Amino acid sequence: MSGPPPRAAALLRRPCRRAWAVAVTGLVLAGPALVTSAPLQAAPSDPGTDAHDAEAQSTGEVLVRFDDDLEAAETDDVLAATDAARAVDPRAAEVAEIDVIEPRAGEVEALAERLDDHPATEYAEPNWIVRSLDERNPNDPAYPRQWGLARIEAPGAWHVTTGDPDVTVAIVDSGVDTGHEDLQEATAEGRNFIDGDDDTEDAHGHGTLTAGVAAARTDNLRGIAGVCWRCELLPVRVLDDDGEGTAAELAAGIRYSADEGAQVINLSLGSSERSQTVARAIDDATEAGSLVVAAAGNAGDTERIYPAAHEHTLAVAGSDEEDRRYPWSTHGDWVDLAAPGCNISTSIESSSAYATFCGTSSASPVVAGVAALLFSDDADATNDTVADGLTEHAAPVEYVRHGRVDADAAVRGHDSDPEPGNGDDEGVATTRYSGANRYETAAETARGTFPDEVERVYVATGERFPDALAAGPASAVAAGPVLLTRGDTLPEATARELERLRPEGVVVSGGPSAISDDVLLEIAGAASASTRRVYGADRYETAAELAADGFSPEATDRAYVGTGEQFPDALATTPPAAADGAPLLLTAADRLPAATREALGTLDVDEIVVVGGHAAVSASVEETLAELADTERVAGRNRYETAAELARRAHPASAERALLATGGAFADGLAGGPAAVRQEAPLLLTPADGLAEPTGEALAGLQPDLVAALGGERAVSEQTLEEAARSASMRR
Repeated sequence: MSGPPPRAAALLRRPCRRAWAVAVTGLVLAGPALVTSAPLQAAPSDPGTDAHDAEAQSTGEVLVRFDDDLEAAETDDVLAATDAARAVDPRAAEVAEIDVIEPRAGEVEALAERLDDHPATEYAEPNWIVRSLDERNPNDPAYPRQWGLARIEAPGAWHVTTGDPDVTVAIVDSGVDTGHEDLQEATAEGRNFIDGDDDTEDAHGHGTLTAGVAAARTDNLRGIAGVCWRCELLPVRVLDDDGEGTAAELAAGIRYSADEGAQVINLSLGSSERSQTVARAIDDATEAGSLVVAAAGNAGDTERIYPAAHEHTLAVAGSDEEDRRYPWSTHGDWVDLAAPGCNISTSIESSSAYATFCGTSSASPVVAGVAALLFSDDADATNDTVADGLTEHAAPVEYVRHGRVDADAAVRGHDSDPEPGNGDDEGVATTRYSGANRYETAAETARGTFPDEVERVYVATGERFPDALAAGPASAVAAGPVLLTRGDTLPEATARELERLRPEGVVVSGGPSAISDDVLLEIAGAASASTRRVYGADRYETAAELAADGFSPEATDRAYVGTGEQFPDALATTPPAAADGAPLLLTAADRLPAATREALGTLDVDEIVVVGGHAAVSASVEETLAELADTERVAGRNRYETAAELARRAHPASAERALLATGGAFADGLAGGPAAVRQEAPLLLTPADGLAEPTGEALAGLQPDLVAALGGERAVSEQTLEEAARSASMRR
């Protein structure tokens, strides 16, 4: 969405019928938004031959290799018989040991075919034109000023594909000017959900700007270059002449786009309010195969904007010419990608008008266009493989989760058919527990591990780790899973799993600021069981309360203490802690919180296991703990080595199974801990894109018959899972 003027920003917040709005109205210049007139050279009525036609081009000459024993006069006779003559300037002919021939009449390919069939020649072929492969630059007049296309390495991607008319990008927005010279050949018939008809003409201008960025017709000697030159645009009008619409209209537009088969759905619009109706529409569109891309917002902070923050949506921030974040762009680890946030695009001022268009509304269609290129390049591509291609091959930047989109790397590097874990590495099989998001992954992990009826289920927030960390050992000792929820709404996957598990009771880990009272009621309803909340004033008190609730002094001889400031060490602690019947308590790096000290005193443990190195739990804290009980430290040089040491503690000899989670996020590992205990398996950590050396060494020692990844390929890639299987088979 483009940067909001004060009025538009207010529209995003006020509770009125028009709850969804683009962030800039037409050509209003306000705040960080820039939509300025950029008149371009008019195109001739006949644009002429496409300079970069997909078909190979020749010079109009034919290259002939005559038989070696043929005399010159005989070659002249052959040429005369085929109505051809030698070129005046044979150029490289002598060195290449060929003759360069010009047809006297007729087409080049016909002459080449006649000469190729002649008994006096070894071969004949058109003199094909070859071009450098470093760049493929279109002939659109504004292209030299479109810095964003060069920044995302679009010319490299265009050498692989310039798009496919069978690939559709839905522009769910204010409509599209279908008469614009750079859009008319690209735009299909769409739908208007504002007026309930098929008139998708754009009186506001925002949708037309968005459409041009994604897929303006390119290399046509007119206007601008779009990211996807030959892709189809589907205009879907859900915003009125003021750039406003409702959640109902947006949801209808998303569903329509998916039903029409749009591979990519661009949403350069948003609201500060989350809509379950829109979320369900996005979920259904994703299930149907569409990839949803959305603008992250223009508040310049990390607050979530919807629909960009919905699951199954790629959220896009705005980057500048040096890959820095534009100050107006929303950012944070919930935002997936960045893309150039100021682009020249098509304008509704006239059929040949163009304008500079700034904001995340402008960045989002850049990513949508690159996604369309990936779909164009591979008929077997899916929304999952395209999303992975975009995120895994992004150029690193610090202000979003994955990086700035790189079209060339994504097109050349994405894989629609990754090699599956083959399970034949000396008998080591692989599997994966995963869903479309962390909530579905937790539910899938529970479904693949726990029976239909359990005594207790723990539910923790999937949005931040502090309140959730200590839930793992408590849940594992109670022989139940950990499921995840959002703070303000219960995910459908979690609700379904609660219904399946039919627990006798549910413990919600965290206070109302982490999980709202409304969600607590939803949990109780889904589980049909008594539901209570266990929490404290902070993460340390919450861990202490969970220990008091789930562990008795009579049955507890040992406690584990880890940092509450980071999550990795705590994730891998669940299996050894559960094996010892021990809780996990949390500490600050340089001080022992009063709540933790009090909990240790109440439990009256004989031994304390300190988890992590001195940067996580300082020597002074260890000395304080030693005053309360005997202490032992389990630590490695990094999170992966610490997890490996904890695995060896719980499984000193071997294990039939091993679970593998990313060390870069907490959610999958948190839910995986109790599952690992149930499966009598260690929980190991790894980077997404390569097996950590300590993890491989641990697997080689444990020699499991099965390695299970937790989460999708963005969390643990298929290559990493295969490496894990090979490591597990090394000492067999």
